[in-house]
Amino acid sequence: MHPKTFRNFLLLFLVVFSALLADKTCEQISDYVFKNLPEYGQLKQDDLGFVYVDVDDAYINKLIPFLSDEGFEKPSYFGPGFHGAHISVIYVDEAFQHHVGEIAEIGSTIYFKIRGCKIVEPPQRPGEFYYVLIVDAPNLNRLRKKYGLRKSKYDFHITIGKKQLAEEMPESIPSAI
Repeated sequence: MHPKTFRNFLLLFLVVFSALLADKTCEQISDYVFKNLPEYGQLKQDDLGFVYVDVDDAYINKLIPFLSDEGFEKPSYFGPGFHGAHISVIYVDEAFQHHVGEIAEIGSTIYFKIRGCKIVEPPQRPGEFYYVLIVDAPNLNRLRKKYGLRKSKYDFHITIGKKQLAEEMPESIPSAI
């Protein structure tokens, strides 16, 4: 089998398998969130202009064990000096491009509801898969509109896990004799 064909087959398998995993695991995760985690956070803005809802780090610490058997790990932006568990509201490039500046609502409490789960592969990061909790938070699009931004092109979400597809694909697959 040609390496490119194998890679495409592997990606298709991962997408199908990931969809099945997401459904089963999502039910377990949603149940855990409902029973144990707060569905609110605090609106914050960092020095670069990134606006986000800071949510309880238990969204990563307590939920990643549901995903670790499938190869998902904590996101790279988690740990001391990083944002930790969060919902992205206004990205740095948007804030800069639209001259957003200071947000008056910083510090306010934002409520949300978990709507579902998804495994995504961002087009700008081929081979990286993220397990995300999709959230409903109507106030966040109202906030974006107030500061001259369109509705977010992505669902608001909390990323709880990341999985990297092996970068090195075999040159050839040994055939059975």
